[in-house]
Amino acid sequence: MRLIASYGAASIIKKKEPMMNALLFRKLRNEDIAEFVEMRKLQLLEEGALPTTDLTEPLRDYFRHALEKDRFVSWIALDDGKIVATSGMSFSRRPPYYSNPTGFVGTLSCMHTCHTGERGSPANCSMPSSRRPSSAIVEK
Repeated sequence: MRLIASYGAASIIKKKEPMMNALLFRKLRNEDIAEFVEMRKLQLLEEGALPTTDLTEPLRDYFRHALEKDRFVSWIALDDGKIVATSGMSFSRRPPYYSNPTGFVGTLSCMHTCHTGERGSPANCSMPSSRRPSSAIVEK
């Protein structure tokens, strides 16, 4: 089942078929990792990082392993099958301390949204104004 929420609508509508011009929101899957890695590298460059080494394989290894071990979770937005926005949370454990007696910590990362006009970028981040979504679909 997919939940479809129209922008400006006050309710969520259950539908079987996706709507035109809709973003699809779902959890990151193993088959998404290659594109997700390209988005992450683009994000790092936009944040001012200098590409002194190729991070492709280290990032792929990290995300594959972390997803498998439930140490990383991500929701992605897709437009026409292409990732256009990412989110992420990494989970780790530190020695317990008074304000956190379990030691479990979640760290937000990989928060990135493609900007209009990024045609030709490594992750093919582009969303022409004619494709701007009018609704969103959340896949359970």
